[in-house]
Amino acid sequence: MIRRAWSTTRHLALACAGASAVVIVAGCVGAASSSSGSPEPSAIVASETTESLRVTLTLEGPPRTGADSWASVRIENVGGRAIRWAGGGCGDPGSIYIDLGEVFPAGRRDWPASLEHFKELALGPGNGNGLLTLGYEAEARWGTIMACPASLRIETLRPREVLSMRAGWDGTSEGQPVPTGPATVQAVLPVIGVEGLVAESDIDSHPVGVSVRTAIVGDGRGAVLAPGLAIDAALADPAFAAWVSAGPANRWINPDVARIGATWQIGLFKRGPGGVSEAYQGVVVDASGQVIDHKTG
Repeated sequence: MIRRAWSTTRHLALACAGASAVVIVAGCVGAASSSSGSPEPSAIVASETTESLRVTLTLEGPPRTGADSWASVRIENVGGRAIRWAGGGCGDPGSIYIDLGEVFPAGRRDWPASLEHFKELALGPGNGNGLLTLGYEAEARWGTIMACPASLRIETLRPREVLSMRAGWDGTSEGQPVPTGPATVQAVLPVIGVEGLVAESDIDSHPVGVSVRTAIVGDGRGAVLAPGLAIDAALADPAFAAWVSAGPANRWINPDVARIGATWQIGLFKRGPGGVSEAYQGVVVDASGQVIDHKTG
C-alpha cells in the first residue's frame, strides 16, 4: 500500500537534541519506558535550516517491515519574509517518504537506450511517487481509501508560522512486506521562494527538507521480488524487448507495472499510427524472476 502524508498537532513525548545543520541521531541516550516497564523505541531526529525554513523530522522509532511506523515533521519560517510554497491535493504541506533503493537491488543499468528509458519510467520518479520511494499516509487519512485531487494551490508561510504533520507507513510495497536493511526517510516542502524575490506569477517549486538515515527492522519474511529485478526479467524477454524497442518512444503512453499476488505484471501501452488507437504488450514475472506468461491487448 502506498501511503502519503500529513496532519496537525500531535507531538512526540520523546525527542533527541537537534541543531541548525543536519543532525542524525541513531537513538537518544536512555530509551523511555512504558507504564508496563517495557522499553519504547527511541526517537530518531534530524533538523536542517535552508532558505529561512527550519525543517525537523522525527521518526517514532525505526521503520518496520510489514508493520506500522510513524514519523512527524515540523516546518517553521524562521526568516523575516513570507515564503510561498506549492500546495494542493489534500492540503498536505509537502510529503514524508521512505527511499527503498538500498533494500531493493537496482538490477541492470546497462540496457540499450530504449530499454533503459523504459526501466527509468517504470521505476518512476522519487519523492514518494515511484516504486522505490513510498509516501507515508496522513494520520487523518490512515485506514481510509480517500484519494487526493491533482490540484495546485499556492500557499504562504508567514514569519514564525509553523506547519506540523504526522504520518504512517505500513511497512509494505505493493501489498507485501519489504526487505530489512538501510533506508532513508525524507520530509520535503515544495518551495517557490521568498515573497518579493519571486514573481507573483511564478509557480515553479523546488524541494526543501531534511532526511534521516535509518534501517528497516523486522524479520523481512515474504518480501517481494525487487521491482528493478522484475523489470529486468521483462526486458530480457525477446518478445517484450522487441515491443519496447519498436517505433519511437513518443508513441509510448505509459509503462504498466503492477504486483498481482505473487507475480509482477510488466507492460507498455502505445499509441497506434496517427495517435488514435492503442495497443498493449506485457509479461508476467514470477517470484523467482522468470517470465511465465505474455499479455496482449
